[in-house]
Amino acid sequence: MSAPHVPPGDRPGKLPELAALAGRFAAVAVANVTRPYPYPPGHLLRGPEDLVPPRRHHPAFYGSYDWHSSVHMHWLLVRLLRRFPGPGCSR
Repeated sequence: MSAPHVPPGDRPGKLPELAALAGRFAAVAVANVTRPYPYPPGHLLRGPEDLVPPRRHHPAFYGSYDWHSSVHMHWLLVRLLRRFPGPGCSR
């Protein structure tokens, strides 16, 4: 029987390395999920009333170029929060 897989960030000795970079990773992820442009519209415009900012159409995903990138950035933020909770955060 083989040992269970342990993600690199969870290995003893690697946590200080991740902790040193956590703030930079979080800054990149926050910038990614809050930046409204560039944005590839993926919806049909039937008239001028349909031309609205990306945040109105996709409030959870508007800050990334596509939904897949947004999911990765949100996952990164949640993972960092779980590993390095700040003041007022609970596990």
